[in-house]
Amino acid sequence: MNNEFMSPFAGRILAMLEFKEALGYSRSSYYKFLLNFDRYCRAHYPNESKLTQEIVAGWSMARVSETAAGVSRRLIAIREFGKYLASTGDEAYIIPSGFIGGAKKFMPYIYTDAELTAFFKGADSLLPDKRSPLREFTASALFRLMYCCGLRPSEIRLIKRDEVDFKENLILISESKSYKDRVVAVDSDVMALCGKYDHIADCVFPDRTYFFQGPNNGPYAAIWIQHLFRKCWKSSGISFSRSQNPRVGDF
Repeated sequence: MNNEFMSPFAGRILAMLEFKEALGYSRSSYYKFLLNFDRYCRAHYPNESKLTQEIVAGWSMARVSETAAGVSRRLIAIREFGKYLASTGDEAYIIPSGFIGGAKKFMPYIYTDAELTAFFKGADSLLPDKRSPLREFTASALFRLMYCCGLRPSEIRLIKRDEVDFKENLILISESKSYKDRVVAVDSDVMALCGKYDHIADCVFPDRTYFFQGPNNGPYAAIWIQHLFRKCWKSSGISFSRSQNPRVGDF
């Protein structure tokens, strides 16, 4: 797959990505949308170097099976690109903010005590899986640590082993949202559980880098955490309607 920017906008797209990173934004927030925009321009406007309303309008058309949220994310990326070009002195069409629409208000699912008790019993009763070593141990430690410390799913899966201080019951969360670091205090019982997990994991993955390390020697993928979350609920015997739709981030 070609990941190079090659349209007449290529240099300015890369400059915008670097600018956004310098401000603390993740490169992934805009990269894939602008990469697709670059390909669109190469295919339909190979000689156009000005961001015109015609280009933006064509790019803004909804695709087959694309959700409203997907269209909104694409439009936000191209609006930010237009604003960046204008700030550097280039003439550029900027999508009006009202055209994109506001984000839908998100309401997290609030778990009951009974549901949480059932969930963690389900996590503790997962059976071993040859395709996923340590799964039955990972679920118990990972979700308790996430719940008790209020960690984001993206934070817990990227914790490195040397960022866990068992003597002081502290964990360093490095380069999280807006590239900020913070230190989290952990309950002694939860840290003791993490210590047991660390000992077991060390037998399977000696000298591992990540505290919760997957079989590919890197951190577990975000989608794997979601799958594990659903398996714990299934093991608990509790099911939810589609309208409830609890997510791991609701912890």
